Amino acid sequence: MSILYAVNEHYDPATKRPEQELSKLGIVPDQFVVRFIHLQEGPFDTQGRQRVVDELAIFVDEVTQIAQRALA
Repeated sequence: MSILYAVNEHYDPATKRPEQELSKLGIVPDQFVVRFIHLQEGPFDTQGRQRVVDELAIFVDEVTQIAQRALA
């Protein structure tokens, strides 16, 4: 998430509820906050963990693309 704050030229806040600050950013992946909140919901059984890992892999790809565009 720190990359998203940097791309948006926004200070990375020290908060336990980052979704409140993330919702203020202009440059984020589609539906980022909604998807981020969904990741924090269970279940956290084997299937739930795999779902989280799969979604985080997508986030990494999306944020990487955003960062590359910001550097271009």
